[in-house]
Amino acid sequence: MDESLNNPEKIRSYLLGRVTDETILEQIEERLFGDDEFCSLVEIVEDELINDFVYSRLTGADREDFEITLQKNPDRAMKVRTTRALRYFAARNAESEGLKPRGFFSLFLSKPAYLAVIAIVAVSAVVGVLYLNRSGQDSNRKRTLERSSAESKRKKPA
Repeated sequence: MDESLNNPEKIRSYLLGRVTDETILEQIEERLFGDDEFCSLVEIVEDELINDFVYSRLTGADREDFEITLQKNPDRAMKVRTTRALRYFAARNAESEGLKPRGFFSLFLSKPAYLAVIAIVAVSAVVGVLYLNRSGQDSNRKRTLERSSAESKRKKPA
């Protein structure tokens, strides 16, 4: 089997209807029926394409090719309608609850459990730094005492 078919860009080209080489088409179809891992990869790439289409992230040529495949593939057309509906209802629900899109940190800091974890990590970090700093001071004191002891032994007449 041709492992280069695992390339997401080749799969994307296949899903956009751009693969015309019969040998490659046969290899892809064989793998779709016999290789669950490859089939999952194709589904992931197809989902990415659908999301890119619904969110208007496809370029002109990709968009045109994708629209052509929608005419030939009713399952994919249904996935597009479902994705659009989910997007619409999610946006509508967020609006009705007064939710605004938030950044990563504001979302992370909005939950008390997350704040507790952050506090524990911060306290642990401070304690660790203080411990390491104190350990370093203790070893410096020890070395200083050893040096002064060694110097005083050298200075004492025998």
